[in-house]
Amino acid sequence: MNEGKPSFSPERAAGPTGDKVAEYGEVSRLAVIAAGCALLSLGTLFWTPFLLLSMVGFVLALFALLVLRVSSVQLVGGRLATVALAMTSFSSAYGIARNVAYDQLLYSEARVQAKKWLNFVRDGNENEAFQVRIPKMARRRQGQTWEEYYAGNQTAREGLAEFYRTSPFKELKEHGRRGQLRFVGNVSLKKYGADEQLVVQKFEFTYQEQGETRSLTLQIALKRRFHERFSHCHWEWFSEVPIIEREQGARRTRKSRQRVKTDGVSRARLEGDARRRLGDVG
Repeated sequence: MNEGKPSFSPERAAGPTGDKVAEYGEVSRLAVIAAGCALLSLGTLFWTPFLLLSMVGFVLALFALLVLRVSSVQLVGGRLATVALAMTSFSSAYGIARNVAYDQLLYSEARVQAKKWLNFVRDGNENEAFQVRIPKMARRRQGQTWEEYYAGNQTAREGLAEFYRTSPFKELKEHGRRGQLRFVGNVSLKKYGADEQLVVQKFEFTYQEQGETRSLTLQIALKRRFHERFSHCHWEWFSEVPIIEREQGARRTRKSRQRVKTDGVSRARLEGDARRRLGDVG
């Protein structure tokens, strides 16, 4: 007795009575690969680098659905590719949102730390401000007086004297709260693994000097480090001296501009009178 066998060919086959026999299509490899990437992409919930895998899985799932739709060969795996597309869409969106939120948190923390330090300088807290630019392990120990700290640390003692003779610290200390400190914006953010990040931000300090308004623009570089030994994070300066971007020319106030204008007119009149007198004498 001959029984009809299922056909694995994409072509349709008919039995002795003309009835169509069940067909078995080929499984799409792209759909299978996309599904594998989708499963692994769930790691984005715990570790940001899996975000790249999520994006790769998303592209593969889209391409698999396109191939399934236009292929002349009967393929199966449409549902698998659709599930993979949904999973990778979720993991990609979550990873991007998490990464953006983390970056904004770093920018916010760095801004608070930078302003706190700059205000130390403006308020005349020289020792506290000077400590921030020193690596954490080399700072003054708890219970140690400033005299004891500087007596046993010649490098810090010499650096303190030089520190406030350097711009912009000189201007910040000299004009203090009389000047205006303004946050301009974020410059860059670099990540060195999960334990170290570098944030660069721009500030502007405006102050009055000899009746003129001067503006000093500076960039502050802060590094955030995590120490496994102490199981905590701390911020420190990336460089000994923040980068000064530029110092703008003096901006004259309204009174000073009027005074310069009046002085210029008076000088012109005096020079004209002098020339006429010389002409009369000649």
